[in-house]
Amino acid sequence: MELNDALKLIEKYGFLLTNDGYEYLRENCSYISQEDLIGFLTIHDNLFITKDNLEKLIKKPVMSMVKLKYDYKVIFDPTNYLKGGGADNYSYLFRDRYNKLSNHIKEIMRVKDITSLSALPLKKKPGETEEVYVIGLVYSKRLWDDKIMLEVEDYTGKQRLFIFKKRNPHVFLEASEIPLDSVIGFKIEITPSGIYTVKEIYYPNVKKSNGVSNDEIYVVFTSDLHIGSMKFYEDEFLEFIKILNGQVDDFKLKRIIQKIRYIIIAGDLVEGVGVFPNQREELLIEDLYDQYKHAYNLLRKIRNDIKIIIIPGNHDASRKALPQPAIFEEFAPEFYSDKRFVMLGNPVNISLHGVNIYIYHGDFIQDLFTMIPRLSRENISKALSILLKVRHTAPTYGLNTLIAPEKEDLLIIPKEIDIFHTGHTHKLYVGKISGILTINSGTWQSQTKYQKIYGITPDPLKVPIVNLKNLETIVLNLAY
Repeated sequence: MELNDALKLIEKYGFLLTNDGYEYLRENCSYISQEDLIGFLTIHDNLFITKDNLEKLIKKPVMSMVKLKYDYKVIFDPTNYLKGGGADNYSYLFRDRYNKLSNHIKEIMRVKDITSLSALPLKKKPGETEEVYVIGLVYSKRLWDDKIMLEVEDYTGKQRLFIFKKRNPHVFLEASEIPLDSVIGFKIEITPSGIYTVKEIYYPNVKKSNGVSNDEIYVVFTSDLHIGSMKFYEDEFLEFIKILNGQVDDFKLKRIIQKIRYIIIAGDLVEGVGVFPNQREELLIEDLYDQYKHAYNLLRKIRNDIKIIIIPGNHDASRKALPQPAIFEEFAPEFYSDKRFVMLGNPVNISLHGVNIYIYHGDFIQDLFTMIPRLSRENISKALSILLKVRHTAPTYGLNTLIAPEKEDLLIIPKEIDIFHTGHTHKLYVGKISGILTINSGTWQSQTKYQKIYGITPDPLKVPIVNLKNLETIVLNLAY
């Protein structure tokens, strides 16, 4: 029954709730029927109703669970690799990026000779053109209506490459979408006049690794709860927890719910404090510690056989620069003391039952919207496809997304994955990109004033649930 109905009945029968009794009833009133409460009130012989009284009364339904083994592995978590350092480390970071991604691009090119940029121009016969292959980090980019100039660099130097729209419209479009500081391969034509024109572009594309589970096991993918915000849909989230705990009439959905063993939260578990201007005006819980306590009190209601994997986002208590370590234990000790929760960094690579999953909060996606022509906030799939093509979660240094000066580039996406899970934009997207199941998991927060200023319309209360046996996905819609 509803909390208000329960409170009216208690008042009608002349009883008072203790503080712990009220809190317990608020959290568990859905597990009691009106008839049972009336029966309890007619025989209760004390003015006060305590938590102990209600614990005897409230009996939660027990879902008949399918016995399934856990198969969970952390392939890479940045938390234990972060060392930081001074600005000099950026040189090491970009060298590491170039080395790793250029080697991958060489495999994709399948050509014998890669020409260093300092070796251009090569020998040319009078009146003839010549074709060569180069690999470089995109240092700068200039766009005109009819051409693009890319300045690329390698260990030996820099060169300017041109793409002309009339000659090669497909390559022109591709080049317009390359983020700065990406490592890219090029097939170029050297004209007699000495202009280097791009004929083909080679990306270090992420491929599908073809991992599947032998068992039918389901995973919930969600993010951006923003607990502590006035805009957090708490009632709907409690309804979602009831569904996870088996309170659902739909037989087909109930069968799926029984086989859920993991929930992945891709950042922004809480609203945080001081994240954007005038945020305090929309805070329901003003203390960051209390936000995490409330988050734990909500999530611990989920049945015990579901493991909950949490990474930080830009609103969470972690360092702001990427890569992020796991949410600081100081702020969320309850999560670290409860074995059901797995606290990891951002981004992180895990395996569930042989399925390779890469989880990233998605900070850089907003930067892509500002730097790529014609890319709108509604086109999440295009933004995610760019990240998968350049095989990097935040390639461009110096934008809104902060990148820490680590000696090793820990933001490179693995060569092969099965699922790419992001959040941050508050937009829902579920689809296949180059065979990879790609999920941007929406939000549990309604539109804030800050989002309204920037024209961001969220997709709340829609929850993707994936079958690891075949990667088929349903979206549970609580927006009714």
